[in-house]
Amino acid sequence: MEVWYMTDEQKKMIEKLNEDNRKLNDVNKGMKEYAKYKLVVGILVVTIIIVLFFVQHNT
Repeated sequence: MEVWYMTDEQKKMIEKLNEDNRKLNDVNKGMKEYAKYKLVVGILVVTIIIVLFFVQHNT
């Protein structure tokens, strides 16, 4: 069985990839929160428009 050792350059590359991955995960979490916020606001706006339409239509 052959043992494989990483060079310093490979270790640095893996560390950089791990750091980039962590940053992407943080951005992804932020985007998900932003999307949830926008979805809730959109649903509220549509609901308000529908309610106002029916209130105006019935009077």
